[in-house]
Amino acid sequence: MDLYVGSEAEISLGDKTVELSMRSQFPWEGNVELATKADGRYGIALRIPSWAKTYKIAVNGSAIKEEKQNGYVTVRRNWHKDDKITLEVPMEATLYQAAPEVREDIGRLAVQRGPLVYCAESIDNGEGLERIRLMDGMEFIYEYSDKLFKGAGILRTDAVREAKGNQLYSLYGKFYRKTSIVDAGGEGVKSLFKYQVCYLV
Repeated sequence: MDLYVGSEAEISLGDKTVELSMRSQFPWEGNVELATKADGRYGIALRIPSWAKTYKIAVNGSAIKEEKQNGYVTVRRNWHKDDKITLEVPMEATLYQAAPEVREDIGRLAVQRGPLVYCAESIDNGEGLERIRLMDGMEFIYEYSDKLFKGAGILRTDAVREAKGNQLYSLYGKFYRKTSIVDAGGEGVKSLFKYQVCYLV
């Protein structure tokens, strides 16, 4: 299996037909369930995404330990009708930075969760995206919203936004304010620090 989307398949193997059905929550959650529709002996190859740090595979609730080869784990069994294979791939938000040789991307970061790369946009966060600073080790909170794009995952985190100055040069590190990167339900200015609403969608 390469593409984890809800589907059904009929595959010819020699003189017989293998029928499978799949339920999946990709790309928002890393849970996949395959069900067999008939008896027979064959192998089912599950693709393990390159971004997956860990994974778990179980057959009818019992964990298996087949080794990954060339990006796939192949499960061979005497299958019976309604046997179930489950694949669980934890999804963690991870920061990536471009190689310093890419001059246009120096100082820029990408946020990836599962197969998706997230961005912050000015339509959600206001102007001055270039002044937002993300730090290594910061915690991201994932939420699913059925109101955004008819259903999409959102990441929230606390970041630092450099305050906009009125001078071309100023003392380094003097002009910062805390920024909360949140979903559409975020508020505006709060307390001593100025919180600016920021999306990662």
